[in-house]
Formats: sequence, structure tokens, C-alpha cells
Amino acid sequence: MDDVRQAHDDAVLELGGVIARLRRERKLKQHELAKTTGLSPSAISEIENGKHKLPIASLLGIASALGADPATFFHRPNGSPHYSQLQTATLRTQDYEFTLQVRAL
Repeated sequence: MDDVRQAHDDAVLELGGVIARLRRERKLKQHELAKTTGLSPSAISEIENGKHKLPIASLLGIASALGADPATFFHRPNGSPHYSQLQTATLRTQDYEFTLQVRAL
């Protein structure tokens, strides 16, 4: 079980790094992204540093604020997925259906 927890913690940290990179590329400050997403600046900081578990709704809000496809958070810049064992999750909202495929180490 420790391996699963470590893989999860690593994924949360890597996701935060992707969010931070996209934010910097768009020349946004943490407080500007926070205002756009409705999250607090401290929550943005914790997310970027892998210290905050991110609800999928918040992840979708951040993707929208950054003008990024949510799939960007789950693939490396070269297009390869972050993980090797495929797991699929589907989120349905009133207007959209998102299917996320995550590969666990």
C-alpha cells in the first residue's frame, strides 16, 4: 500500500508542477490564477507544491483559466502518459463529460 500512496503523492506533485509551468508560461501570478478560479492564493501555492489534493472540479477550473486542455495535466510535454497501468475515470457535468485515463506506476 505504501507504493500506491507514494505513486499518488508523486502524481500530485507532478500535477502541481505542470500547473505552475503553465501559469508561468502565461505570465500569471498565483493570485491572478486564484482570482480567476475562485481558489485562494494559498491553495494555488499548495497545489503547485504538491501539498494540496485537487478536486476534479478545481482542476477543470484551473485548466479553463489557463486555456489548457485538462489532458495536458496527465501527459508529459513529449506526449507520453505519466503512468504505465491504465485506469479510467469519467466525470459528468451538466454540459460536459470528461473521461480521464490515468496510468499508475
